[in-house]
Amino acid sequence: MKKLIARLKKRTTIIISTHILDDASEFCDRYIVIKDGVIAGTIDSQLQQADRKQILVKTAKTPPASGIGAGDGVAHIERLSPSAFLLTGTEQLDLKKVVNDMDAQELDVKSIEFYEKGIEEIFLEMVSDT
Repeated sequence: MKKLIARLKKRTTIIISTHILDDASEFCDRYIVIKDGVIAGTIDSQLQQADRKQILVKTAKTPPASGIGAGDGVAHIERLSPSAFLLTGTEQLDLKKVVNDMDAQELDVKSIEFYEKGIEEIFLEMVSDT
C-alpha cells in the first residue's frame, strides 16, 4: 500500500485519514488536523519552525542531584534522562552562552541543538482541551 501511495502522490493529490502519525509522516507532504468535525489547523508550517526558546542539551557527565544551574534567560530545565535536558527560556536562547554555562559546571556537553517538536507532539497540542 505504501509503495502505491508513493507512486500515485507524484502525479495526483491523495487524501488519507489516519491516527497513525508515523505512517502519515512517511508519505504526506501536508497535514490538516480535524477536531470535532472542524479543521483545527495544519501541522506542516509548525514542523518547519524550531522553537528558539527551547534547547536540547546532552552531556557526557550526569550532573549532581541538585541539577544543573540555569544560566541567563533559562526559565525552566526539564531532565529527560540522567544526561539529557530540555532548557526553556523566557526569550530566544543563545547556544554559545548555554555551552559556556555548562562548561563552567564541568558537564562536558556532547550535543546541543534547538528543540524541534515532532508531528505527534504538535498534533496533541492542537487537539488537547487544555
